[in-house]
Formats: sequence, structure tokens, C-alpha cells
Amino acid sequence: MIKYEVNLEINQEVYEEFVEWLSNHIKEVLEFEGFKKAKIFEEEKDETNKDFQKITVCYDLVSRSSLQDYFDHHASRMRQQTANKFGDRVKAFRRIFELKNVIEK
Repeated sequence: MIKYEVNLEINQEVYEEFVEWLSNHIKEVLEFEGFKKAKIFEEEKDETNKDFQKITVCYDLVSRSSLQDYFDHHASRMRQQTANKFGDRVKAFRRIFELKNVIEK
């Protein structure tokens, strides 16, 4: 299993609009082969920086090849949609994780 994490910093002035838009954006991503689900996490508000809010979207994928297919054929367009709508008011940082072990209680 692969986790694809997108960490977002959203300017407070567009935050509400972005959150509404994000759900549909994620639904579109989940239509691509290999994407299983997405979870949205909102970071607790940091009083030292009131200008932006942070959200992390964690996607579960079946394989690294599914993610590579997304990068090769869809990622540029999806990222451009965000840039066209929100410009530099949303910044994204991405990480990829591969499941190595599960430890349960």
C-alpha cells in the first residue's frame, strides 16, 4: 500500500472557498485507477500565524505504479486546476510513503 500525502497551506482569505472546492477535487482524483480513498486532516490552528490554515490530504493507493501513472498522466492538470483557481494563496508540499509494517494491539 502507498500513501500519497499532500500538505496544504491555505491563505485564510480563501480558506472557506478552498475547503468547499477541495471535496470535489478529491472526488475527481479518486476516479483515477489505483486510488482507494482519501482522508482530510485539518491542523489545529496555530495562533502564531493567523494568515493561513494547514490541511493534509492522505490518499491510499494500491501500488506505486498507480501513483506513477497519476504523475505521468494527470497530476499536471490537477495541480494546474488548483493554481488557476487559487494562485499563490494555496501552497502544496507532497510526500510518498510505502507501507513497511503494521503493528496492532
